[in-house]
Amino acid sequence: MNAILMISSAGFIATSLLSFWLSRRLSTTNILIDTPNMRSSHVEATPRSGGIAIFIAWALLLLICSVTYPFFSYADSFVFPNGFIALLLSSSLAFALGVFDDRYTLPARYKLVLQVFAAAIFVVLFGGLKHITLPLIGATELGAFGIAIGIFWIVALMNAFNFMDGLNGIAGIAAILVLASLAIVCAGIGAFALAMVSGGLCFAITGFAWSNFPKGKIFLGDGGSLFIAFVIAILALLATNAQEIFATEKRISALFVPIAFMPFLFDVAFTLVHRSMRGQTVFDAHREHIYQLLTDLGVSHVGVTSLYVVMTLLCCGVALCMENLPFQYQWIAAIALAIIFLFPSVLIFRRALRGKLLK
Repeated sequence: MNAILMISSAGFIATSLLSFWLSRRLSTTNILIDTPNMRSSHVEATPRSGGIAIFIAWALLLLICSVTYPFFSYADSFVFPNGFIALLLSSSLAFALGVFDDRYTLPARYKLVLQVFAAAIFVVLFGGLKHITLPLIGATELGAFGIAIGIFWIVALMNAFNFMDGLNGIAGIAAILVLASLAIVCAGIGAFALAMVSGGLCFAITGFAWSNFPKGKIFLGDGGSLFIAFVIAILALLATNAQEIFATEKRISALFVPIAFMPFLFDVAFTLVHRSMRGQTVFDAHREHIYQLLTDLGVSHVGVTSLYVVMTLLCCGVALCMENLPFQYQWIAAIALAIIFLFPSVLIFRRALRGKLLK
């Protein structure tokens, strides 16, 4: 096991270094330039090709794992047929969609249809959400309904993460924290293949982050944000279905990743609600997310990113602790966090109204 840990650590470090090197090279090119507009938080034209560096580094790690992992002493049925290759193929669709959108700017409806298609491909390969534990009801098998929930979850997280990718470091660092937490909890239940994948993407994003924060020399772009969110969403489904896929004795709560990502999901939900209450079209482009309102109210970009990083770190800690609770009580953690986030969000919203930052 010690030898395996050494090999894995070396692979993760190499992945991070490759991502770092590629990000630096791409930051000096004219590939996929992001020109500032009225909704932007940056003022200089900047390459948005960081997702390419992350994808290449992560994909190489998966290819290496697909060759070497079956020889590990803890190899499980996930590699027969090769789950690593299936993960790479399904996530490549999300990556290609994002890069194409970076280059040609797809209409929202076409983008949504292609997101649903990519999510459906994964569900065909691995299945949807198989079960969930509900308050007062207990464990509930979802059957065919779990397929629809799985597709909805993947598409929802892709869009939420993409909406929140608007400040240097805010999306990348949050993803690092969530993936690290997911890798820890997956290793804890014996889903080592899933821990390897989560850790690999975590290190790939870490290599990119050095060029993205605090000064954004390169951005994720949709190629990065849609790909990262897609992978995290499908890893969450695989972790929840760990007993069936990895033959583990335990499974991870379906609430683990939503709670870890609560700052992002709450921001998006709160923004959609207050826009709809004011009669605004929720799908129109805007600058009314809580993190955007904070910057418009005078908080520095680094300050806002740091705030969301601290909140995500807190939520990851809550998610890890929550795993020790009975499933039927885990909803308390989600509700408590939502209530905690609600009060400061209302105050920020009111200040933005008084400052005439909202239409």
